[in-house]
Amino acid sequence: MEYHQPQACIMGKNKNAIIAVLAAAVLLSSGCASTPREENNVNDPYEGVNRKIYKFNDALDRNILKPVADAYEKVTPEPARTSVSNFFNNLGYLNTVLNDFFQGKFKQGTADLGRFLINSTVGSLGLVDVASKMGLKAHEEDLGQTLAVYGTPQGPYLVIPLLGPNTARDAPDLGMSTVTSGLFYISQLAVTLPLYALKIVDTRYRYSKSLQIVDEAALDRYIFVRDAYLQHRNYLIYDGHPPQQKFEDEGYEEAPVETPKSKDEGSVEPDQTPKSKEDKIQEPGQSSL
Repeated sequence: MEYHQPQACIMGKNKNAIIAVLAAAVLLSSGCASTPREENNVNDPYEGVNRKIYKFNDALDRNILKPVADAYEKVTPEPARTSVSNFFNNLGYLNTVLNDFFQGKFKQGTADLGRFLINSTVGSLGLVDVASKMGLKAHEEDLGQTLAVYGTPQGPYLVIPLLGPNTARDAPDLGMSTVTSGLFYISQLAVTLPLYALKIVDTRYRYSKSLQIVDEAALDRYIFVRDAYLQHRNYLIYDGHPPQQKFEDEGYEEAPVETPKSKDEGSVEPDQTPKSKEDKIQEPGQSSL
């Protein structure tokens, strides 16, 4: 999947709100503005525990991460901040490359491998995004999306301490993204610890404006984060073309499920779907475990 800002939010929120969806997916105690769906359509059986963990993560973010990220933005020149972001994007990009191939996207996987090699060499270990200037677009793939392509149910929504929103299906990618990152193979703690700290600060800095939108727009931050995260994951699984949803007076109802794209050729035709994603992927409201 290419990096896109989703074009429409649940029940039609605006573009600025959608920017925050990206923060919800990757950021400690992150959030996004999106109109909540009906409670009985969200698979959140551990909401009580999840809310307590969310409050802990949010307090940590407000009291530590946000002040540090704000200071980082003030003292670091913009070109340097851009280079730092490019470096960490490239450092973990092998995860995208591998999941391209796992999903059968060989053409995209080959292009992403070329992107990684170019930025790692010509781009000075990723500090300069040379590949984008050459027309090699960045994509976002992970193990959670791969499992969805092969029919693994979403499972319950989870909030992980220090890491934020997740689901039972997405959680295994925490391990894969760790072992495919270059940081994992640096044995000297004097190098890895500062780099991990800088990565956290860089991530928080990148989504500062998005999180500010959440603070201004969300009535219940927990629900906004949860629904935005689930929506954004669905958006990624379907390569930016999730099934349309329809709404009736009686409540929320899903439109017919379409098969997410898992090959380079694009989406499978409707008459080819019965044994693929249509029967395999469960929506957030369905139980899976």
